[in-house]
Amino acid sequence: AGLGGYSDQGFAWRWQISDDLKFRATNNLLEFLAAIVTPWIDIISGRLNRGDCTLSMTDSTTTKGWMRKSNFTEAGDDPIQASTRVDAARKYAELFLTADIKGYSQWFAGKSNNVADALSREWHRTNDELTFLLRHLFPNQMPSHFTILPLPSEINSWLISLLRQLPVRERLREEH
Repeated sequence: AGLGGYSDQGFAWRWQISDDLKFRATNNLLEFLAAIVTPWIDIISGRLNRGDCTLSMTDSTTTKGWMRKSNFTEAGDDPIQASTRVDAARKYAELFLTADIKGYSQWFAGKSNNVADALSREWHRTNDELTFLLRHLFPNQMPSHFTILPLPSEINSWLISLLRQLPVRERLREEH
């Protein structure tokens, strides 16, 4: 239904995928995009400086690997899907090289990803309702200054553009 993430400083974001963009990207690609967006927000906001290191924690082993990979074309890949992954990886590299920061990734169990998962799924709740609920249910995962902020327009545009490259995949509509 969407993407979401937050930094250890409490800056959170969420982005709902519009109906016309659903069922285009695999869950692995969506997880990868979320891992790109959080540090990008920190770069735009000036919270990361030259020489800083970021740690992107993800419950996707694929995303963890893609954040370290330089080759995204594998035998049997759909060329459009592979091309879109490369575009996303190039954006990730461009952001980090231009800002002169280092990126690291770490996997953790999905059952511990309650806050980011709620940010990407709980669209029937307002930001205030969701923040209250998360503080109550997962106080140990909540940074003290947790605030859900709107996604910068340049990131919103990039996500829309990237997902529009992909055709709708009927297989992704199937309930699992």
